[in-house]
Amino acid sequence: QKERCAASSCELFERFAAHGFCGEIRGPHGTGKTTLLHELEREACARGFDVTRVTLHTDQRRMPKGWQLTPCTGSLRQGLPVAHTSHAPRTLIFLDGAEQLARARRWLVRRRCRALGWGLLATTHGTLGLPVLYRSGVDAELAERLVEGLLAQSPGPPRLVTPADARVALAKAHGNLRDAIFQLYDLYEQRWRQRAS
Repeated sequence: QKERCAASSCELFERFAAHGFCGEIRGPHGTGKTTLLHELEREACARGFDVTRVTLHTDQRRMPKGWQLTPCTGSLRQGLPVAHTSHAPRTLIFLDGAEQLARARRWLVRRRCRALGWGLLATTHGTLGLPVLYRSGVDAELAERLVEGLLAQSPGPPRLVTPADARVALAKAHGNLRDAIFQLYDLYEQRWRQRAS
């Protein structure tokens, strides 16, 4: 599927524009959704859009006060084509952690953005009913390659974790790469102590 394919931030932004500046990046915890949103924010600002990023944290069921006020300007113009047409919004809301909102509040955010003529890009674990621009995810092969890369940067022995450990940690973390890396760090510390004693 197209939304599973790797793409540059420029290509993803073009996909966002093709969907009427409305879309979501969907995937489990720790799979790079927020990082990708930051990249797309830079892309949007470079094209002359005004971007407001709203980050929701655990159990934050409401949008913060003032989110509907005039967004900050994103005038990092870098010679990229400004994508404004008579149908393109000037203002974009980038909502990170949209799954925190109750269903009715998600609907209100979408409705308010439409009423104001603003674009909306959200990261979420589940669906928000927006076009899916990208599905993030990590498989065991990628986790192993990342650990191999980290081990290659190590100044030398002892290598107390292995790529195979990464596969096990990722399975225990249910696909959350961030949690898997923390598990590997704990495993490294544990093996280091055992080796020292």
